Amino acid sequence: MATAWALAAGFAFWTFKNRKERLVRASQPLFLLLICLGCFVMSSAILPFSIDDSIASQRGCDVACMAWPWLFSSGFAVAFSALCSKLWRINKVMNHARRLRKVVVTEKVVLVSLFSAAEW
Repeated sequence: MATAWALAAGFAFWTFKNRKERLVRASQPLFLLLICLGCFVMSSAILPFSIDDSIASQRGCDVACMAWPWLFSSGFAVAFSALCSKLWRINKVMNHARRLRKVVVTEKVVLVSLFSAAEW
């Protein structure tokens, strides 16, 4: 878990630090940061597994049992929705390029589809 947290935080820091570079800009840094956030939250789902009845009350154990599916599924939804939104954006640009039309897909439009997919 600590390794996954360190890697997610390290990649997020690297992305934020290099967000002005051409390669990172082409990779859409906002979505790279959302993928890092999703991986961080998804790996946090391991933490409730360390709680048992010898160190916590029955209520604490119940909360831990209910927390891990929420952490895992919400982290997965954020990371996978960011990936799908990146693919949707690339698909839209490539389809318009095939027809020799210019299209600008802003991050605002893609974020709406991201949050609607994550919410669904």
